[in-house]
Amino acid sequence: MELKSAPTSAQSLPKGWDIKTIGAVCPLQRGFDLPNSKIESGTVPIVYSNGILKTHAKSMARGPGVVTGRSGTIGNVHYVEGDYWPHNTALWVTNFKGNHPKFIYYLLSCIGLEKFSSGSGVPTLNRNDVHQYKVKIPESALEQSAIASALSDVDDLLAKLDQLIAKKSDIKKGAMQELLTGKRRLPGFSQEWHSRTLYELAEKRKEFFDDGDWIEARYLTESGVRLIQTGNIGEGFFIEKEGKKYISEDTFNSLRCKELMEGDILICRLAEPAGRACLFPKIGDTRAITAVDVTIYRPQSSMANRRFLVHVFNTPDWYEVISERCGGSTRSRISRSELGKISISLPSVDEQSAIAAVLDDMDKEILALKSKREKISIIKNGMTQQLLTGKIRLV
Repeated sequence: MELKSAPTSAQSLPKGWDIKTIGAVCPLQRGFDLPNSKIESGTVPIVYSNGILKTHAKSMARGPGVVTGRSGTIGNVHYVEGDYWPHNTALWVTNFKGNHPKFIYYLLSCIGLEKFSSGSGVPTLNRNDVHQYKVKIPESALEQSAIASALSDVDDLLAKLDQLIAKKSDIKKGAMQELLTGKRRLPGFSQEWHSRTLYELAEKRKEFFDDGDWIEARYLTESGVRLIQTGNIGEGFFIEKEGKKYISEDTFNSLRCKELMEGDILICRLAEPAGRACLFPKIGDTRAITAVDVTIYRPQSSMANRRFLVHVFNTPDWYEVISERCGGSTRSRISRSELGKISISLPSVDEQSAIAAVLDDMDKEILALKSKREKISIIKNGMTQQLLTGKIRLV
């Protein structure tokens, strides 16, 4: 979300608001040089262009403070409660001119500072251009405080959701490590696990373990048979993207392409990371194929639960095995033949299904939290736009 520059006239300006330049509201100054060799042990945060990375024994600015990137990372704005050291890769607000510091933080966060960057190599923020940028601003410190408080409350909620998502994700990782390796068994299961290669689980039949199709750019069309690309394959989930690609029915037939089926396991053999996999979901398009760097895997239900395998295919141990077998001078990839030789340890199909159900429930809980966070973030963007333009008044 980005606020537009304020109009030059006071027409339609909210009552009690004024139009001022950034330089008049919160002038910015380059931070202070601090080589790593000069950093002393302490608790004072050093704020770089991309945030707080280290601490120091001394401060150069009183808190609260607002800092943004000057060189390298441009556009991010950071708020600091206590005293701090603004690094020379950053710009810091030297004087809030009586304005509420947290309000200024939100204001600078929403004007799109990256548009003021210059330089063909390392991006550099031109503070003189920023200083001339005009914004609408409430004159009342009370209204500024109310706006900052409302947006801070939403940020606090988003932070709590982030913490909960991270906690739930860590719990799931621990469960995967135990359940997918047999270190912990679910109640009612005690049978031995057995090792099988991926190719054995496909009954050593190419039609159950095959690559997608080589589709040249000249074959692409606006509609027809959907082409699933490597970018659609996430680590355990399918990623739907804009800019869908298709080929015609005639091309599908002439190239004898392999049609995907709902529930196929798609394993991306190309980094990053190679070996990531997901189930092919129902996507709405009538027919679909996939790229040549994707293996279409159809292990038989009598030997493997596909959801269980997808969980296995997205563990650190799996990626380590894949990495050891990858080749390629430009982009790392694993061949289908090498992929087929990988052996995995499996319990009975019933136990696989039970384990997959437990992990799927965890995924659903995490997905619900992420969805909630996304909705709140969208609401916050709308709130920010309304509050920072005076369209919604809190006082």
